[in-house]
Formats: sequence, C-alpha cells, structure tokens
Amino acid sequence: MVSIGRAERPSVRQAAILFALFFAAALLATQPLALGPATYLPANTDALLNSFVLKRLCEAVTNPLDALRGGMFHPDSASLFYSEPLVGIGIQALPLCVLQIDHVALFNISYWLSLGACALGAWLLAREITGSASAALVAATVFAFTSANYDSAARLQIVASQWTPICLLYLVRFSRFGRTRDAVFVGLAFAMQALSCVYYEFLLAIVLVLSVPWWVNLAGGLAEARRRIPATLLAVFLAVVLVLPFNLAQRAHLSPVFAPRSQGPPVTLSYFTSVLPTNFLYAGFMSPAPGVRYDALYFPGFIPVALAALFVVWGLHRRDWCAGYPGLKPVIVIGLLAFPLSLGASINTPWGVIPNPMAAVSGLVPGLEQLRVPSRFLMFSRLSLAVVAACAVHRALRRASPSRARVAASVIAFACFVEHWSPPLEVWAMPARPELPEVYGWLGKPGSDPGPILEFPPALLRLRRQEAVWLHLAALHGRPIVNGYSSFRPAWFEFFMETALQPIVDETSIAVFRALDVRTVVVHPVPDGLAESGKATEALLDYARRHPETLKQVMSFSDSRRLKGMFAELGNETVFSLSPSTQTVRGVETGLALSRKDWSCRGSGDNCELAMDGNPATLMRGAERQYAGDFLKVRFKARTRVQAVSIDMGKFADLYPRKAVIRVLQADAWVEVNAELDVAAFMSDMVARSEHPHMVWRFPATWASGFEIRLTSGGQGFRELGIPEVYAYGPP
Repeated sequence: MVSIGRAERPSVRQAAILFALFFAAALLATQPLALGPATYLPANTDALLNSFVLKRLCEAVTNPLDALRGGMFHPDSASLFYSEPLVGIGIQALPLCVLQIDHVALFNISYWLSLGACALGAWLLAREITGSASAALVAATVFAFTSANYDSAARLQIVASQWTPICLLYLVRFSRFGRTRDAVFVGLAFAMQALSCVYYEFLLAIVLVLSVPWWVNLAGGLAEARRRIPATLLAVFLAVVLVLPFNLAQRAHLSPVFAPRSQGPPVTLSYFTSVLPTNFLYAGFMSPAPGVRYDALYFPGFIPVALAALFVVWGLHRRDWCAGYPGLKPVIVIGLLAFPLSLGASINTPWGVIPNPMAAVSGLVPGLEQLRVPSRFLMFSRLSLAVVAACAVHRALRRASPSRARVAASVIAFACFVEHWSPPLEVWAMPARPELPEVYGWLGKPGSDPGPILEFPPALLRLRRQEAVWLHLAALHGRPIVNGYSSFRPAWFEFFMETALQPIVDETSIAVFRALDVRTVVVHPVPDGLAESGKATEALLDYARRHPETLKQVMSFSDSRRLKGMFAELGNETVFSLSPSTQTVRGVETGLALSRKDWSCRGSGDNCELAMDGNPATLMRGAERQYAGDFLKVRFKARTRVQAVSIDMGKFADLYPRKAVIRVLQADAWVEVNAELDVAAFMSDMVARSEHPHMVWRFPATWASGFEIRLTSGGQGFRELGIPEVYAYGPP
C-alpha cells in the first residue's frame, strides 16, 4: 500500500502566483488574441453575442433593474434571456467593468481569466486529492489548456467551467470532515457554475446526484452521512436561492418559444482523434474533416491517457487502489458517468441504434430537453482524466526528491500543454469606434436621441447568424436595436424578418416596424450577391420617396469603404425617421364567431381535430419544418357566410403559419379570397407577450362550405406548422 503524505493547504500567495502563471499560459495559448485584445475576437458569431452580453451586464451595474433588457430585440423586456445571460461571468468581470474597457477587450480578458481559473480550480482539486502541488500541475494543464477550450473560445460560457473543480474540491472536504463552511462553499460554487452556464448547471446537478453513494462512502458510511444532512440542506438551499429565480424567470420569458431542441450529431471516434488545424504536433495527420463543426474537438492528449492507463495498471495490483487519494473514487465515478451521457439519447453502432441512459435522464430532469449538445458532458470526463493523470504522476515520483519531483512534474505538465498548442487561433478583426462608418458616430453622439434603431436590411433567415454584426455596433453606439442574434429569439422576430424582406414595402411592413417602436431606420447599401436583400432595400427606398411623411430622410453619409470581412458592406448609409402611428390597433374579434360543433377537418399535420377541441394547449402539428402546400381544411355542416378566419396561437406563437393564404370552398372548388392579415393586432399581441396571440384574416363576406389556411412558400424559418385553435366569423 502506498503511503501518501498530506501537504499543507496552499496559501493565498501560492495560489495567486500560480494563477498569474496560468493566466500567462492562457495568453500564450490563444494567440493572436493577446496581440490585439481590443481588436480580435474568436471567429464565431457567438463571440459577438457574448461580448455584447458582457458589455450590457457591465452597463447594468449602475441600473440593476434593467440588467437583462439587453438592448437587442427591442422592445423585448429581457432579451439576454434568449441565450446564456452570463451572470456568473459578469460577476467575475465586475472589476473590469469599473475600468470601462470596450466589449471586445472585456470578452478576451474574461476568456483568459476563465482559462486561468479552470487551471487553478483543477490544481486545487488535484492537490487536495494527491497532496502534491507538483503533480497537480498536470491536472491544471490537462483540464484547462485543451483543444476543446480553444475550439469553444467564442462560447465563453462553455469554457467557464472553473467552478466545477472548485465545487468538487469543497465537496471532498465536506464529505471527509463534515464542516458547514465547506458545505456553504459547495453551494456557492455550484451557484456560480450555474449562473455562468445553464448547460453545466443541469449537467453538474445530474452527475452529483448520480454519484451520491460514492460521496456517502467518502464520508464514512450512512451513519456519518446522516450527520451531514443539515449542512447538505444548507448547501442546496444556497444554490436554489441564488439560481432558481434566474431559472424561473428565464423559463417564463422563453415560454412562447420554448420547444425541445434537436440534438447535434452523435459523438464519434473522430471527436477524440481530431485536433485544431493549427495544432503544433498533430495537425498533419489528425486534422478534422472539412466542414464547420462545433463542440466536436475533445482530443484528450496522448500523455494524459497514457498516465491514466498506467495508474489503472498499478491499481490492478492493489485491492484498494484509491487508498491514500481521498476523493478520487467519486471524481472518477463522475467522469465515467459523464462519458455515456455525452453520447446523447441514442448511440449509433454497426449493429443499430442503442438507447442511451441519457434518454431516461432527459425525461426526469425538467429543462434537459433543451440539451442540444450532450457532448458537453465530456468536460466532467476531462476533469476526471486530469485528476487521475495527476495521481499517476504523484505515484511515479513518490520516491524522488522534492526538487526532482517538481522538475519532472513540470516537464510532464509542459508536454501536456504542448500537445494542444494550436496558435494562431482563427479570429475576426473587430473595427474600433474610429474605424466605423460615420453613421455610427452620429447615432452615438452624446445628447442625441434617435430612439430604437432598425438596421436595414436585416439578415436573411438562412443567414440569421449575420444579425450578430449589429450587436458589435450596438455595443459601441449604445442605442437599443430591433435586430438581434441569440440561441432563441422572440416569437415575433421571424415574422418581422420575413415581412421586412418582402420585395414590396407597404403599410403591412410599416405596421410591423411601428409595432416594434422603431424610430430610426438605418438603410445600408445593397449587399453583394443577395437578391432578396437588394430587392427589399430598393423597395424600402422607393416607399420612402413616395411617403416622406412616414419615412423622412434625416441624414445621408458618404464613406470610403475600408472595412473588411463581415463589416465590408457597411458605409454610405441613409437614415430615415419613422413617424409614429396615429391609428388604434383594432380588436381581434371580427363579426360573430361561427359554431364549431359540426366542423370536420383535414390537414397536412397530424390530428387536425386538435385545432378545434377548445384547448389551446393541444394543436395540429406539422412536419419538422413548414413547406409550401402545408394546410388545414375545415368543412362546415351547412353553407354559411364567412368574413374572417383566425388562429389562437396559445403558447405556440413561434409556430405561426408563414405566408399563408385563405381559400374558401364554393361549389366544390377551393377559391382563394382577398384576405388581409391584421398585422398590427398580431404584432401587438406578440410584443405584449400575450399568452393567446391571434392571427386574424379579414375578407369580404362570402358564402362558403368551408375554409382553408394554406402556406404558399416553404423552407423559410426554422419551425414546424402548429395550429392550436382555429375559428371563423360571419357578419354580425
């Protein structure tokens, strides 16, 4: 049996020196970001979003009640809830907020701080388990400085996993000694991890619950564990009080657009055998296959795997191979549990699809249906591997002198660092304020009040990530914008984008803009190669020429084009002021509702009867995406006069029918009528977050034996057709 001596707890000074070392390593590993911390961002639109969110959180320090409004998707009341609100990372960045640095530098420094904190957290956990500060350096490197964290540089919330090893550190101490203060730190660390990344909130909770028997064993059995129940409840209470309000508020805000999300591609062997294209050692023969893939580079490194295998071999010769390493068993169990869960709800094999335990867990844990990327469970497996590798190094060097052990462990840690060395990372150059077109200096001019801004044309639905460009600009000029980019988006957003990009701009488009409280429209030159955007821009300019009382030109700029990349089309903008509406939004009801008692139906989706059952919580649901020709046909028992059709969208506002026409059944033929959608009323309902937004089509009263709602185009948007309740109205 190996005897492991326990070292003294690290001092604050030692931890600070190590953190400085890890921070410097983060700077080296993420070049060229350090060469231009205010100039470069990781080459992904998520970096634009997250830098914008961090800037908004900093600005909210002076106005906490407005912290989550965000300023995009105007007039949404909490636009940061449509993605990760990054509250935990924002708390970590508070000292940077005082310095009032720009959002690009704020993002990059937060990224480096997270990498350094990940290394420090893993070092503290491994030192607690091994008792060796030197061996723990290996765990720090393996956990923090890895291809996965470089690949996910733009997704700062995924990199910010530092609170997980800190949570496990105090859980080890609490299980061993039962001190209440350690339980408090467990709760606080869990809360900070949850507030930094909702993904890790669910994943950490799952692996902690599943590993309870091993923590009980570490505590000394059930009798000792019972004595820790009050302190355990205190830890749970702290975590719940700090996190649950955000969870409930976000869930409530997302309820109109909350739907299960399809999982990403299944984890394959290539996830563990591919490196970044710029990897120093292995790029020549381990580069990933062509194509854009995210969260797919989990190469663990050959050295950590070899060390872990060596430790297992040593363990086979011992009855209790974890003896002398307190807390190692539950940490290993967490890593082993996380690995199969990372494979998703099912596992593809040469012998067919095998159900995965993840499917059962998903049904038991509320919110887990949103887990689009189960591979993120692998963070816990990587942490477990890092700790086991540190144990192997400690065991191998147990008879060496302290100085030789330090040198040898440092060399191994450095070798692990080099295995993932992959600069230059792919980055985008972000234009600074002086480099921007003149319009943004005008918008951000102190004392001016352009009101909510619409950047026109918005991105096409198929290119919706390009909406993130406006976030960088909004972070600089500080004005609220109707545009936006996020994981989710308001129920009205796709309707707005589709309406704005019509080849004809009319009162319908203007009604949508007014419903969103647009006051200033910044029109950009026609983007090269985008016919839809070009036609929409020409149509808007033509409408402004014909209706100057509605769209009044207030400024025009002539810039020399000097920006590149995604910003290359900016410059030479024209600015219009949109006059407010003088009309009152009409009510939803139009005429008398017809009885639905004897209606019959047929639809392209299943169970069309659910669209007439009086329950807006049930619905006729179509295929995965709406297509031209999707329909709902309703027949009356007898011929009657009809002048309006409506849909009560209930809590499924984002499933509204795109580009629908109304047809009526006359003399055994379906005839399209000149139906007008009440855009203002529909937008008013959705912007007000009504639980029952209505779509109402009005048309001249006509005799009919039924009506049909039919889509005329397909492939637009990213939602299926859903009709909760359909109604028809006749003359009063």
